[in-house]
Amino acid sequence: MAGKTASEEALNELHQALSDVLTDSLKRKYYDQMGDEIPAPAAILNVARQFLKDNGVEASAEVITETFNLTNVLPFDNDKAVSH
Repeated sequence: MAGKTASEEALNELHQALSDVLTDSLKRKYYDQMGDEIPAPAAILNVARQFLKDNGVEASAEVITETFNLTNVLPFDNDKAVSH
């Protein structure tokens, strides 16, 4: 396969698929062993964070396209502090 590159269309489809999987993963409910709802696993949050960073999406972004709907489902409440 040396020398072959993916088409721009194929790369765009892959990019959209990754965005969709991350969005679905963040919308999903997760539970601990006691049955209490918990945030998405750190690994998923880290991949989502890196995806947004790689695509130039920042907390102060004013325009977010459909590709970045992921930012609308991040499991954080700005009014509540997160304790560890």
